[in-house]
Amino acid sequence: MLLKLTSLQASIKPEAVETIDEPVWELEEKNVEDGAEVQRKLKTKMAKRLVKKTKKLHDFLEEHGFSEDVNEPQKPSCFCRRECLYPIHVATKNGDAEVVRLLIDAGANPSQKTSKGRSTVGIAQKAHHHHLVPILEGAKPLSARELMKIQIESC
Repeated sequence: MLLKLTSLQASIKPEAVETIDEPVWELEEKNVEDGAEVQRKLKTKMAKRLVKKTKKLHDFLEEHGFSEDVNEPQKPSCFCRRECLYPIHVATKNGDAEVVRLLIDAGANPSQKTSKGRSTVGIAQKAHHHHLVPILEGAKPLSARELMKIQIESC
């Protein structure tokens, strides 16, 4: 592999290069290879994280009686169900910010209303899960300081 000499390498005196076990251009080649190894490890780590998140979302949907479609309401367990809920409503009611984000990332509609016309933001506020409101409205998540302020104000 041919590599261009950097200005730093070009400015090194030949006698200084001889004191190094490997020539500088070989060190740079090794760094390029190390960079590729770092990228490979990073991709592997990201893939593992994606699998973990996908499993968490799948487990949530299965646990709460939903199909694999994040925009489909709960499967009816009996005829006496009072309100038709979607996965985003259940995650919001539970206050689980990570699952709410996973659902939105998977294509769930945060403005979806229940069969009684309740919004996800309304469910979050009623359940005192104010930290979910910015996520559901599409804003950036609250900082720890902002979250504490809201919790103190709501007491």
